[in-house]
Amino acid sequence: MKRTAFIHIRDSSDTLQKIHSLFEDRLDEISFQPSGLQIKTDEDRSGYQDLISLIKNENLSHTYAENREYTKQEMKEAAFFDVGVYYPWEHDALKDAEHYGTKYKFANDHCCEYCGKIQASELKLDVKKIRTKHFVQIKPELIITDYAKEVIESNQLTGCDILPASDYKNRNVQKVYQLVVKNVLPPLDDQVRFESYGHHPIICCECRFKGIIRSEMIYRKEEMEKFRDFNLTFEYLNVYETRLLIVSAKVKELFQKHKIKLYRPEPVRFI
Repeated sequence: MKRTAFIHIRDSSDTLQKIHSLFEDRLDEISFQPSGLQIKTDEDRSGYQDLISLIKNENLSHTYAENREYTKQEMKEAAFFDVGVYYPWEHDALKDAEHYGTKYKFANDHCCEYCGKIQASELKLDVKKIRTKHFVQIKPELIITDYAKEVIESNQLTGCDILPASDYKNRNVQKVYQLVVKNVLPPLDDQVRFESYGHHPIICCECRFKGIIRSEMIYRKEEMEKFRDFNLTFEYLNVYETRLLIVSAKVKELFQKHKIKLYRPEPVRFI
């Protein structure tokens, strides 16, 4: 696997000049921008670890992102994948399941306003938004068509239940279902890198909102026995603050064979 880091450092001009002088020959790309110092580099370069240590030791204000490129062999050998699901409401994110009439309530043992919210009615949504897709998400629920339902049931895929769902206007549109992923995984390993939510203070011991994930998903090898074909992360992650979907290689291959789109499949790492 090739790892490429994208780092943006914000500090005084003297500090940025010093960093530039120290690392200009030890990283792939380093340049001054109006907002700070922009760096793009292969993480195998000699200066990368030294730069990370400097940022940590000096507590420098920065942002970090990482691109990971896997070989065909690494993709073939992976047992589980972190995958994206098509989100038709991407440009209108306020129209979540609750917006269309799906009812939710707090569990009796919930600890704060952020945790313990559970679905309390059949899923309702604008079915026309699905169009020709067979697997989509409306925050925070997953929807499948009859076609995808048949693939899942006929192959006895594990870790999920299939429940009815309906159009919020009761229009005569295609039949859809809610895919309820029942298998919630243990917490991610401490080596996983997160960028914390600025707007989500930790206010109770039960909250599982972690932030934007900035590395691959990592679990312990002994935890692999807890995985099923469909899984959800323990944590709530990324922009939409939902549990992320992890599927088995079997699901990935079946969905690819039957042209059910999964986005950005990335191997889960076990250590």
